[in-house]
Formats: sequence, structure tokens, C-alpha cells
Amino acid sequence: MKDTGHSAADRRGQIGRKVRDLAAILPLLGVVFFASPLISAITGGDEGELPNAVFYIFVVWAVLIALAFILSRLLRSDAGPE
Repeated sequence: MKDTGHSAADRRGQIGRKVRDLAAILPLLGVVFFASPLISAITGGDEGELPNAVFYIFVVWAVLIALAFILSRLLRSDAGPE
């Protein structure tokens, strides 16, 4: 086997940093995904679009909650026993 020069601790550290970065970006992703239906509601889109917008908002909300839960578990396991 070739030695790549990276230890297992280095790889875990890199993964931990990526997870923390993703956790920091998650609220910004929420703003981006919520902006579209909110802007169309403010500008007065078609009345038929309201049920679709409500469904979209709740699906995005549920996905953001699921991602936050997964990221919190990953961050907790990354911290390890202290």
C-alpha cells in the first residue's frame, strides 16, 4: 500500500471541518430556498399557486430540519468524549 501522507486523524479533522462548514451554511440555504415563494406571494402571484407554495415551504422546512438533525449528530460524534 502506498502511504498518502494523511493519517486517519487528519481525515477525521477534514470531515469535521466540512460538516461544521455545512452547518454554518444551512441557515443561508434556508433563506435562499424560502425566498422564491415569499417573493412571489408579495408580488401577488396567481391564487392557484398558493397551495403549491405552502406545500413547497413545508417540504423545504422539513428537509432543513432533517439536515440540521443529521449535522448535529455528525458534529456530536466528531466532538467525541472529552
